[in-house]
Amino acid sequence: MKNLNDLLFSVPNASCLICDTPTNPYGKVEFAKNCEERRGTFLPYTGSMVEYNLCPNCGHVFSPAFSHWTHQDFSDHIYNHEYVIADPE
Repeated sequence: MKNLNDLLFSVPNASCLICDTPTNPYGKVEFAKNCEERRGTFLPYTGSMVEYNLCPNCGHVFSPAFSHWTHQDFSDHIYNHEYVIADPE
């Protein structure tokens, strides 16, 4: 399994995945942040930040680092046996 910090590198001038316009840094979020936090479910802190970019043309927000992940990287770090904790539906 690849190290999470090695997978979450910065790509500040990435092109938009929708319209191919150069994007700008938008913000950072802890990797463990999830939609169930509003219901009191918090995952263990990882110390890894996911950087997001914003397209000034179409408004698309995305994490350029995820564009370089393999199916195995997603399986190892997101869609694994613990995924149901963050998305129980």
